[in-house]
Amino acid sequence: MKTTLRKKIGTTVFEFEFEEGKAKDALFTAAGLVAIPETCGLCHSSNVQLISQKAEKEGKTYKYIKVRCSDCRATSTMGENLDGVNVFWKKFEAYTPSNQSRNTEQSQASNHEEDVSVDDIPF
Repeated sequence: MKTTLRKKIGTTVFEFEFEEGKAKDALFTAAGLVAIPETCGLCHSSNVQLISQKAEKEGKTYKYIKVRCSDCRATSTMGENLDGVNVFWKKFEAYTPSNQSRNTEQSQASNHEEDVSVDDIPF
């Protein structure tokens, strides 16, 4: 059974096409697509977008699909069961800058500080 599904995510309309042997299998696949969040789960904005990322670790490539809110920057990540058959959407998580970027900002700020002695003042 060939199925086409249209899904609006933010301002973009996506068209998904898939083929399954049985109607039940087609509905099973469609359920994961229909569940993609259309609005932010934290600030309730409809200003969201579908994004993807790849990461490599120990020779393996991992693919992440997320819905990101353009207003509050929260994200919901698509999860997948260990068997790779079922997909689901995790709750939205609030955006927090990583510790690494905070440490970088702090070290850059400390690099601009200079020790000034009273003897160095020209008056």
